[in-house]
Amino acid sequence: MHQEYSVLDYEEKVVGGFYDVYGPSTNSALEGKLPSLADLETNVGNYGFEVVIVNRTIDPVLEELVQIAHCTALDCPASNVSVLVQKFAEFVTGHIGGPVKDATIMLARWIERSTELRTSLHTSLWPIGSINLGL
Repeated sequence: MHQEYSVLDYEEKVVGGFYDVYGPSTNSALEGKLPSLADLETNVGNYGFEVVIVNRTIDPVLEELVQIAHCTALDCPASNVSVLVQKFAEFVTGHIGGPVKDATIMLARWIERSTELRTSLHTSLWPIGSINLGL
């Protein structure tokens, strides 16, 4: 992970168990620290974070998305990487709601979706496949 910007490089592969945390912490003991996944799983909601986790074993939607991407890759000639990249970009963009036209509307949609997820899953720890809206 690129340390300066806290983002993944293109060459990096996201492994099962990777998680990303979003939200301000109101817990002064955690100020500047990322809670462990075990802490987040056992104290969900207590930290004021929304957590997205990559884990195929608990995320059937992610597994389905991976299978679709795999089939897309098989259908694309190996010599035409730029076409494959474009197809993947369109696939991901489509899954997360398409291009953003208005940031205010997008934020309102995200708040609505995060509330739906928190209510239906009874947690703030969400499988990445359940995220169908980009922010």
